[in-house]
Amino acid sequence: MQKTKLGVLGNYFQYHLFKIAPNNEFYKEVEREYNNCFANYKYAIGLIENKTRTCLHICCLTNDDKFDFSSFQFYLNQLPNLDLHSVAFLFALTYNIESRLINNAFQTPENYPSEFAKSFLKDTFGQVVFAFQFTELLRVCLPKEENSHNQINEYRRLYNLREANFYKKLQDLYLPDGYSLYKLLEAYTPCNTKSNDFGFLISPTYKLAYTFIQSAKKYLPE
Repeated sequence: MQKTKLGVLGNYFQYHLFKIAPNNEFYKEVEREYNNCFANYKYAIGLIENKTRTCLHICCLTNDDKFDFSSFQFYLNQLPNLDLHSVAFLFALTYNIESRLINNAFQTPENYPSEFAKSFLKDTFGQVVFAFQFTELLRVCLPKEENSHNQINEYRRLYNLREANFYKKLQDLYLPDGYSLYKLLEAYTPCNTKSNDFGFLISPTYKLAYTFIQSAKKYLPE
């Protein structure tokens, strides 16, 4: 795995864990992000621009004083450019700290099994990480009588709930090029999969990705 020049951004942006307390410099960001719904938590984790002490995003609340966001540097070392989709993909992989780490994450794997999915998932290099990707893949696989917005949303919910009957249903669904949707999801859903072959689905953070790109540019040579 070859490191890219963007790995240097890890010197300027880091995840920090801090106590949720009024005297903390990032307390206002926690209030704004969670609308005062954080009374049951002791700590927050945020992405901080070190030089300006700007909090770009509060990513989660926790009661655990230990955290590991080493995946952020791991994927920064691989990041090929500051394209919006690539940066959003980086954050999707970073936030899910239980995810398996992917070498060469910003390259579609060799011998990728589905030409249809390869084209459709080009922005995430063949990986299914976002809920909208999953629902669109379902849309092209389901029979007409099940292909409604409400039904697809219900299937998305069942998928993230690890509903066994829905996983059985997936085994009978096929992409337009004939490849099994079940096999695709089993192999290419990386978020939170240390204990399960199938990863969870999340929402893309394009706003954060854009903010990070704008902030990062000043630390890179022209």
